[in-house]
Amino acid sequence: MVVREVWNLPDDVIFNFSGPNWLLILLDQLTSPVREQIIFMFWRAWHPRNDLIFGKGKETISASVSFVQNYWGSFSSCHTNMKMEVINKGTERLDGFIDTNGVKERVVNWQPPDPEFIKINVDASFVEAISAASVGVVARNHMGEVIISSWDYIGVCNSVVEAELRATLAGPYIGITLHKPIILEIDCSFMASFLGNDYLDRSPLVDLKMKALSISRLMTSFKIPKINRRANRVMHEIAKFSFVNRSDGVLLNSVPTYVAEVVIDDCMNVF
Repeated sequence: MVVREVWNLPDDVIFNFSGPNWLLILLDQLTSPVREQIIFMFWRAWHPRNDLIFGKGKETISASVSFVQNYWGSFSSCHTNMKMEVINKGTERLDGFIDTNGVKERVVNWQPPDPEFIKINVDASFVEAISAASVGVVARNHMGEVIISSWDYIGVCNSVVEAELRATLAGPYIGITLHKPIILEIDCSFMASFLGNDYLDRSPLVDLKMKALSISRLMTSFKIPKINRRANRVMHEIAKFSFVNRSDGVLLNSVPTYVAEVVIDDCMNVF
């Protein structure tokens, strides 16, 4: 199950049909956030099914995983009273049911790079209903000082994977102008894996991947680590700002006023 790369789910055996109302019984036995994540998983599964039967049949599992991961992040941030936490790949997988009642939400902050590096963070917002997206980018040094910020509204975007890839591509375009080693941080597990190798498939997004790889090779040092979504909140807010205002822009040594407090809060939590 590909979704295990981004969520901490129980063993496959619990999804076996066990009689009438088996799913309702299963959900009743699970605790948050696993219960909600399974509901999200079944809900999204209907989309590739419809695409296969009524559409072009080109919807990929990886695209659905990326979509539901980002949708889950937005849902979680709007429901702070629910103890939800996205569990990333590399942590221990659930073998049964774990009681999360009383567990405090882990606080994750942006971390500055080493002095010789510039850290660029990117994020994308995508609205499937209108096939549009937006991108937010911020480059900062080891002191947390903003070197450049940019945002871009994409009026035509076909998928959440394309939106995330365009956001990721914006990072190297800025990084190559800074003439320093670059750390490009993203909060999308699929994108970190997608760009972590040189394999070129027949995906319609292969041209964008080739551009990202070509630009990254021109830099003296270029790393793409996956980070927790909560450590990427400045970029999330900038992308949202771009989408709401349908605007593009670039600022040197500054960010849009709308997100200034979030940047300050990042620095206060680190230093």
